Amino acid sequence: YTRMGKEKLKEFYLPALSGGGIPLKFCSLITDGTNAAVEYLISEWNGVKFPEQAGISFYEIGKGGKIRAARIYDDADPPF
Repeated sequence: YTRMGKEKLKEFYLPALSGGGIPLKFCSLITDGTNAAVEYLISEWNGVKFPEQAGISFYEIGKGGKIRAARIYDDADPPF
C-alpha cells in the first residue's frame, strides 16, 4: 500500500490510531545512517490485547535525518 500526501496519510492512520495507538516494545536498532531497521514486539492495538508478536520496520533516512520511506512488517491483526 502506498499513501502520499497529508490527507491520504490521515485517511489511513486515523482509524488505526483513534483508539489509543499501538504500544511497541522495541528490541534492537541497526542503522548505517542512511537506512535503519527496528525490531519490535506488539501485543496491543487500540486497547485490544492479543498474544505478543514480532515485527520489523525498515526506514530510508534522508537529508536532515528525516524519514523518506518506511516499510513495516508484522502479523498483527488490527481490530478495525
